[in-house]
Parts: sequence; structure tokens; C-alpha cells
Amino acid sequence: MVETWRRHGGNMEETLRRHGGDMEETWRKHGGDMEEHGGDMEETWRRHGGDMKETWRRHAGDMEETWRRHGGDMEETWRRHGGDMEETWRRHGGDMEETWRRHGGDMEETWRKHGGDMQETWRRHGGNMEETWRRHAGDMVETWRRHGGNMEETCRRHGGDMEETWRKHGGDMQETWRRHGGDMEETWRRHAGDMEETWRRHGGNMEETCRRHGGDMEETWRKHGGDIEETWRRHGRDMEETWKRHGGDMEETWRRHGGNMEETWRKHGGDMEETWRRHGGDMEETWRRHGGDMEETWRRHGGDMEETWRRHGGGRRRRRRRRRGAEVKKSVMKRQDVANKGMERRGGED
Repeated sequence: MVETWRRHGGNMEETLRRHGGDMEETWRKHGGDMEEHGGDMEETWRRHGGDMKETWRRHAGDMEETWRRHGGDMEETWRRHGGDMEETWRRHGGDMEETWRRHGGDMEETWRKHGGDMQETWRRHGGNMEETWRRHAGDMVETWRRHGGNMEETCRRHGGDMEETWRKHGGDMQETWRRHGGDMEETWRRHAGDMEETWRRHGGNMEETCRRHGGDMEETWRKHGGDIEETWRRHGRDMEETWKRHGGDMEETWRRHGGNMEETWRKHGGDMEETWRRHGGDMEETWRRHGGDMEETWRRHGGDMEETWRRHGGGRRRRRRRRRGAEVKKSVMKRQDVANKGMERRGGED
């Protein structure tokens, strides 16, 4: 074991050294205003033992600190610098590594971690601000970015058969989003101002599409899966709605039109069909059902009003007519005989 120690007065200087086996320490302090060391205070310290080593230094004035530790497969390095300030830090051990840096003034930060199949990277930049972040682990990757001022955000995640992409943009604002995984896919977009939204989902034999548009407003929606399909549309201001469903041998169609109003509806399936229509203003309604050997027809007309109704099944028909303002209601039945007879008429009041 050997120790050496020295102290010097006046502007002061201290020196110490200890040595024993595989252990060694060195320490030095320097004060005062010694011109060969450039001003006030300096400290230096060093320890060495086996595969372990530490080194530390402090320098006053505009200040500087440096620190380093090394042992086995582990290493740490740290540094601080005064004035406009700068910090640097690093740790390394086995398959693990971390790096960090901070810079003053308009400010900048950088950070990185790496271990096995895991990696993270992060950066922040001052002023109008910018952030960048990335994580990687196995088959999973995430990337994210934020930008100040009018603001912009971007994010992406990828793992296996899964992928997500997302973006936001400030000002009049715009958002875009997408997810993809296996046979599933979703896409979405929003745009502010006069507003616009677009949305789509796709999975297997299923697909949905939706669109909304602001201002005078318009909506469009569609769903498709197997043998079923639905389509829907709405249009603003004087308003119009359209809807359609189709599946197997079944089909439905519906339409409404604003202003003086008009509605149309139709259902068709197998040997069955229904049709219905309403028209505003002086009003008109029409309805018809047809199935097998059965048929029904009904009609109403406004103004002086007229109604017509007819049912046909087998060989029989009936018609009824009604007029507003007439006191006599007539019902007429017509029948035609097969044996070459003429036409029989039967009339009577209801």
C-alpha cells in the first residue's frame, strides 16, 4: 500500500495518490487564480480497481463536468458544459445502450435506447418545436412526429400483419387515419372548414363506405357483405334521400325528395312485388302489390279528389270510384260469361 499526499498553500493545490494491489486512486484539487490552468478551481479524481475504473473532472469558471465509469461490459459516460449549457450522457452494457443529449439556447434534446430487439429514439427541438419518436421491438415499429407552429402530428405503428397510420394537420385541420390487419382495413379522413369526412372499412366479404360533406351537406353510405348490399344517400338544402337494399332475390328501393315532396318505394322478392308512390303539392298516391295470381292497385288523386282501388285474384275484379262533391256513389261490377253471352251490367247505389 502506498499513499502520497501533497498540499500547497497560497492559491492552494492538493494532490493525493493511493496505490494498493489492483486498486489505485488519484485525486487533485487546484484552486485560486493559477494562470496556467485558466482561472478558478479544477478537480480531478480517478479510481481504478480490477476491471472497474472511474474518472471524474470538474472545471469551474463557465463550468465543465466530465464523469466516466467502466466495469466489465458496463460503461457510463456523462458530461455537462456550462454557458449556453450542454449535457451528454451515455450508458452501455451487454446488448443495452442508452444515449441522451440536451443542448441549451433554443433547446435540443436527443435520446436513444437500444437493447436486444428493442430500440427507442426520441428527439425534441425548441423554438417552433419539433418532436420525433420511434420505437422498434421484434416485428413492432412505432414512429411518431409532432411539429409546432401550425402544428402537424404523424404517427405510424407496424407489427406482424397490423399497420396503423395517423396524421393530424392544424390550421383548418385535417386528420387522416388508416388501420390494416389481416383481411381487415379501415380508412378514415376528416377535413375541417366546410367539413368533409370519408370512412371505409373492408374485412373478408364485408365492405362499408361512408362519406359526409359539409356546407349544403351530403352523406353517402354503402355496406356490402355476402349477397347483401345497402346503399344510402342524403342530400341537403331542398333535401333528397335515396336508400337501396339488395339481398338474394330481395330488393328494396326507397327515395324521398323535398321541396314539393315526392316519395317512391319499391320492394321486390320472389314472385312478390310492391310499389308505392306519394307526390306532394296537389297530392297523388299510387300503390300496387303483385304476388302469384293476386294483384292489388290503389290510387288517390287530390284536388277534386279521385280514388281508384282494384283487386284481382282468380277471375274476379272490383273497381270503386269516388269523387268529392257528388252525392251519389256508384259501384260497378263487371263479369263476362264464357258461353258467348253479351255483357251484363248491374248498377246500384252503395
